[in-house]
Amino acid sequence: MNRKRYHALFEVHTTTDPNTGKTRRQATYTGSYYHIEELGANRVQWGTRFAPAVIVFLGILGGYLCTDLPSTRYFLALPFALAMLLPFVFWAQAIWRTLRLPDRFSEMQYDASISSCIRNAYGLMVLCGLFIAGVVILILTGGAGSRWPVEAAFAGAMLIACGAAWFSIRQAQKLDALKKPVA
Repeated sequence: MNRKRYHALFEVHTTTDPNTGKTRRQATYTGSYYHIEELGANRVQWGTRFAPAVIVFLGILGGYLCTDLPSTRYFLALPFALAMLLPFVFWAQAIWRTLRLPDRFSEMQYDASISSCIRNAYGLMVLCGLFIAGVVILILTGGAGSRWPVEAAFAGAMLIACGAAWFSIRQAQKLDALKKPVA
């Protein structure tokens, strides 16, 4: 937890246990709570909006990492493909958390779900762009040799994966727009 950011959302109380005489510090959440009425009624519908993006991205990234192409040994492409694994896991986890949000959720739950989904999907888009640029450089310099059509196909597939991440961002932004504060 980012202590500086969430510090204002908590009050710390010190209590003394009458039996043992030990003091304890207890943090109490005093921040805002939110509610998304649309999500509560249609979780399956929202899940069918997010799931294809994750499946498409996983299929393309997994398919690329299981091939033996020249770009899998190229220093301008492979690091970006490998770096996509971590934001992908966080992105999928954020989507899972978004679909499991309670009716009344806190600022921290919002940051771990909807906000994290948007941030990680943007990170995936940037890494996809860097990967595509690396593959284009590999093809233009002749490093792909006779395998350049397959390299170009995977670069195009990564563009589709980038589109899947963008679609996920749009869905999360729709949910974000439906967020309403509650007492």
